[in-house]
Amino acid sequence: MKKGYYFLGALIFAVASCGNNNQSGGTAQSANDSNQAKIDSSRSNQDTSTISASVTEKDSKFATDAAAIGMMEIELGKVAEQNATRKDVKDFGAMMVKDHSSAANDLTKIAEVKHIVLPTTLSADDQKKVDDMKAKTGTNFDKDYISMMISGHKKAADEFDSEIKQGSDGDLRAFATKTLDVIKTHIQAAEKCKAMEK
Repeated sequence: MKKGYYFLGALIFAVASCGNNNQSGGTAQSANDSNQAKIDSSRSNQDTSTISASVTEKDSKFATDAAAIGMMEIELGKVAEQNATRKDVKDFGAMMVKDHSSAANDLTKIAEVKHIVLPTTLSADDQKKVDDMKAKTGTNFDKDYISMMISGHKKAADEFDSEIKQGSDGDLRAFATKTLDVIKTHIQAAEKCKAMEK
């Protein structure tokens, strides 16, 4: 999902491993590689480090992508709180930090139980996008940030909807269902901000 996210690079920033080193995966790509190795390993040996049998490759990729999206959202939300000119854009940024941090906590709990490795750092591309936004201020920031939020959230909504419909793990599908409702609320709020542009 990191390819398509200009802001989202997470549903989940500061995805903490809560002390479990098996959950710390660097970037989304390295986390995906770790999860694939776990899936490929034999599950018959009851190794506690092996990813849960209910988790498919699609499920684990969804989890890592959702985490990366959230991390991006939180980081950009913090930038918006600092760089935005309009109060509604600052408030939107604060909502991103709050809601995606909550989603990150929910996803981390699921990942710990199912031994899914989640990313803990942004990819180089996502970090560059954050750095580029940090360099913007005023109305230029407001417009670019909100535009990024609308397009990114719409792409995220498609990813979450796909997990709901095609995912194999019940807990991840439930997480996707709950979080998709939040994402839809974010799209509406971002579109309202865009409508206020002059």
